[in-house]
This record gives sequence, structure tokens and C-alpha cells, in this order.
Amino acid sequence: MRKTISHLADRLGDAMATLFTILALLLIPHAVIRAIIGQALHQWTPITWLAIHTALTIAALATSLASYAIAALLAPPRPETYQ
Repeated sequence: MRKTISHLADRLGDAMATLFTILALLLIPHAVIRAIIGQALHQWTPITWLAIHTALTIAALATSLASYAIAALLAPPRPETYQ
């Protein structure tokens, strides 16, 4: 059971790390560019959009780190550590 949970948590960590990378590469630059264009065109950029972008990125990072930590804690011992 521990091995199964560890495996699932590790897979979830991989998925969330991938999502974090996509969010960091796409959403944050998009939010910055949107704010710059809004300032140039004298349009108000809602701070909510910037907060949502940041919150999604932080949530993905936190989930991936937590998943990797759970997987590491529940991983079965390696054969070379047997005595």
C-alpha cells in the first residue's frame, strides 16, 4: 500500500511540476505583458488577473513539492539498504 501511494504521489508530483513549468512560462509573462499593454493604452488592468496568475503558479509549485515529499517519505527502502 505504501508503495502504491508513493508511486501515485510521485506521478502527481511529475504532473504538477509540468503544470508549474507551463504556468511559469506562459501565464506570468502573459500577465506582465498584459499590464504593460494596459498601461500603454491607458487602460486599467485588474489586479485580480495578476493575483490569479500568481496564485495558480504558487499552488502548482506547492502541490508538486508536497507530492514529491510524500513520495519520498513513503518510498520503500532500496535493496542496498537491507541488512
